[in-house]
Amino acid sequence: SLERHLNKQLSLKMTRNLGVAFYDVTTYYFESVRADELKKFGYSKDNKVNQVQVVMGLLIDNEGIPISYELFPGNTNDFKTLVPVMEYLRETYGIKKIIITADRGLNSKQNLAYLRSKGFDYVMAYKIRSASKAIKNLVLGDEGYTVESPQFKWKVCNFQNSVKINGEKVLLDDNMVITWSAKRAEKDRRDRERLIEKSRRLVDSKSSLKAEMKKGGKKYVQLAIFDDDHVSFNENQVEMDAQFDGYYGIQSSDKSLSAAQVIGIYQGLWKIEESFRVM
Repeated sequence: SLERHLNKQLSLKMTRNLGVAFYDVTTYYFESVRADELKKFGYSKDNKVNQVQVVMGLLIDNEGIPISYELFPGNTNDFKTLVPVMEYLRETYGIKKIIITADRGLNSKQNLAYLRSKGFDYVMAYKIRSASKAIKNLVLGDEGYTVESPQFKWKVCNFQNSVKINGEKVLLDDNMVITWSAKRAEKDRRDRERLIEKSRRLVDSKSSLKAEMKKGGKKYVQLAIFDDDHVSFNENQVEMDAQFDGYYGIQSSDKSLSAAQVIGIYQGLWKIEESFRVM
């Protein structure tokens, strides 16, 4: 009731554009190990693996003002939070047309098909490094790119995918905006170098490897399938990852949007990260 009252007052005092909304998920931990129906152990974004937590999905408008939020049990996967929040939005506020913007963690074909089925559009980051070979070739191929400067280039590609929902095939016919920036390439390189350093330490120390297996950070460690004692550094994986330094994919369902508009909408996602930090 308080949430609905606040949204009503906001709409009376300002021209509120709900045509674009940003959605993201975070976790809040408790100084407790006592689990109940809501507080549960799960993947903690604060690395608090020994405390119970709740998961929160937050929806904000393009000014960074919250519209709605929902709490979920602490072991809920991010993918499973989007549909309940959107259902609540439709039922409570009657919003029927909106562009949902979210990060890669919420980009599942099931979520996108659901948004399409309800008449919503989306602008979502896409995981290029785990994409099909055809998509990777599209990203790395020089054809089609508009080079703005030595520091930035972009191109728009048709991107089709399909998913089965209740036994029926649903076609997702979208655009993919692929960008490359020198600044992001440098960040990707630095991030990988930290992982390489950590992985090399693990290869040299089995005791450290066993401890790290519980936490992660072993991306470039290669274990022999039939020989537990053989641990090596995976140079091939490093080379594969390095190819995609600086590249970023943004999937958009509204083909009338230009590449600049899609990038501009997606860049507004920082507002929701700021909301999480404030809270």
